[in-house]
Amino acid sequence: MSDESERANELLTKYQQFERLGLERWERKAIEMRADGYTYGDIVAEVAKMGKGVKEETLRGYFYHAGKLKPALELWREIRGIEAMAEARQELKQAVKLATMTLLALMRPRQSGAVRLGAAKEVLDRNLGKPRQSMELSGEGFSRDAEKLEKIIGILTEGEGDERQQEQGERSGEGDR
Repeated sequence: MSDESERANELLTKYQQFERLGLERWERKAIEMRADGYTYGDIVAEVAKMGKGVKEETLRGYFYHAGKLKPALELWREIRGIEAMAEARQELKQAVKLATMTLLALMRPRQSGAVRLGAAKEVLDRNLGKPRQSMELSGEGFSRDAEKLEKIIGILTEGEGDERQQEQGERSGEGDR
């Protein structure tokens, strides 16, 4: 089963769970508004238009930890989250098409060689993966390079010991004066 059909099934299941809660019309409206960030005062005013008189404090209690609308609100937020993700994926699919068309346009002969090469590398890297770079750390070549490095380090540090002894000797002689 594809990711899309799994998400569709999950969404359908959540909607069915929400329907089974047997909410009244005003309760559904209150849940939708609360999920959208409306204040309790705004919700009270809206449900009053629907003929349901409920006090703001009572409404707060319905949405509190163990309140009767709290589980429904959480479920509604899950549904909204799944819907938002589906919308975002759809928008990204359209952006991928545009990005692909842009890269292909950059590969046309009228572009500079550097631009065409860069676009071609992007297309290949994204479809085939970037080429791996490896280093040989053993064998005869490595041994010779390591020996050369040791010689260079020896040359650079060769005079350091003598200079340190000379500096220490000068310091100790200062105290004799």
